[in-house]
Formats: sequence, structure tokens, C-alpha cells
Amino acid sequence: MTREDVRKLLRRWGRIEDEIGAVEDQIKAICDEIDTVDNLHAQGLDGMPHGSDVGRPTERTAVAKITLAERYQDRLAELNRKLEDLDRFRERIEDALLFTMPDDEYVLRLKYIDGLTFEQIADKMEVTVERVKQRERRGVEIIKEHMEEAWKF
Repeated sequence: MTREDVRKLLRRWGRIEDEIGAVEDQIKAICDEIDTVDNLHAQGLDGMPHGSDVGRPTERTAVAKITLAERYQDRLAELNRKLEDLDRFRERIEDALLFTMPDDEYVLRLKYIDGLTFEQIADKMEVTVERVKQRERRGVEIIKEHMEEAWKF
């Protein structure tokens, strides 16, 4: 694994909350669609003749909800697996960050989560741009070493 590979992972880590939010939104949309079946109402008694199944609105609603849930079962399972994978990825990066120096971790968070430039980080930390770049390189190198050791298959 190269430093650039680690930087790609860190860029993804910086966007992980957005990815998780998008998956959670998809899950919520599916659950909301399934829940809309609960809003089906029995046919009103208006004196007009109705089919023989009018007396079973609760049963029809339950069958409709079960059918819809079964249709989405695989998609929900897939989305839940993706959420677990994203959480696991985030945890691995966070674990690797534990091995960095606090200033290096701070630079990595500002760079990859907040999306600041080296110049903006230098201003914020009141250090030189070169010092920020050194901290970023050192943090990336430590994460690289940790990942190579901890993520062996």
C-alpha cells in the first residue's frame, strides 16, 4: 500500500458520513413506503353493493404490507450490509488514527473531513504550511504502517 492509497482511503473516510447518510435515507424511504400501506382504509359503507372481501380490510392491508416488505427484503438487507461495511471502514481508520500524534491527527481531520487546504490548516494552527505538510505526511505514514500490519489477510 502506498501513501497515495492511504490518502484515497482518507478522502473516502472524509466523506463517510455523507455515504452513511445516503444509505440511511434509502432505508428510510423504503420503510416509509412499506408504512404507507398502513394508511389504506376500509371501503366505506355507502349503501352500494361491494365485493365479498369488503369485510376483510385489515387482512388485505396486512397482506399488502407483507408483500411489499418481502419485495424490499433483499434491498434492505443489502443496504444494511453496506451500512455495516461503512461503519467497519470508519472504525478501522479511527483505530489507525489512535497511533498518530495528536497534531498529526488534527491535521488529517482538518484536511480529509473538513476539506481544508494546507494553507487554511496552517493559518488555523498558526504554523507554517511546510509544517502542516510534514504532519500530514507523518500521519499518513503511520496509518499506512498500521494498516499494513493490522489489515493483513
